[in-house]
Amino acid sequence: MKKMLTFLFIVLMAPICNAQEEIIFNKQDIDKKDIKVSKTLQGLEFNMDFIRIFPGRYMGYKFGSIETHLNYFHESRIASTWTLFKSIGIGNTFYNKRIYNITAPSGYGSDVITEQYNYELSLNLKIEPRWYFDQRQRYRENKSTRNNTGWFLSLPLMFSTNLIQQPVAGSSAGWFPEKFTADIMAPPTIGYRNSFAENWFMEANVGYIPTRVWLRNGEFHMKSATKIGLFSADSFNSELKVAYTF
Repeated sequence: MKKMLTFLFIVLMAPICNAQEEIIFNKQDIDKKDIKVSKTLQGLEFNMDFIRIFPGRYMGYKFGSIETHLNYFHESRIASTWTLFKSIGIGNTFYNKRIYNITAPSGYGSDVITEQYNYELSLNLKIEPRWYFDQRQRYRENKSTRNNTGWFLSLPLMFSTNLIQQPVAGSSAGWFPEKFTADIMAPPTIGYRNSFAENWFMEANVGYIPTRVWLRNGEFHMKSATKIGLFSADSFNSELKVAYTF
């Protein structure tokens, strides 16, 4: 009888023991310093500025502009949940621009306003400190943090200079800029990254540009968002990207 009861006890308890082996418990009191983002990531990314499709008030761009970038990036850990993201690459832009055609040389009469797509090829640099602020919460909830998956806040410093620009009718400028020019932005940014494979991730972010800075003919020019338009597309920067790490 005892042998029979012992056998039944083992049979009943076996599934429970096996189930306990499959349960994973995360430490609720883990020290923050023990949760760290990836030490180093590098690869290629392709992104587009999805806000650029909307019309801007200051730049004279109409609905339908397209801006894409192909970059090499390198991201390194500088603290437990902080990284320094760097990228360099080429930007291709088709701006749907408002063109004013003067019909009367004397200045009298009305102008004819048309829309035209103009092409620009640019060189882009970015240095961006990032804080992945939900890493601890993701660990507690047993969510993936592969390739630094999660929400982040950042303050990127971005430089852009034209390499090729399509000549505009009525302008003396050619395909290649005669003098060095640069656009400088530092938009506070929020974004989310999701790693969908071992070496692949997608990311979306959006930033607000409080002040735009242009370097033209050796002189700096500045325009605040209040003058450009607080809610104009010209006052925002965005990225929708897919990236491969190696």
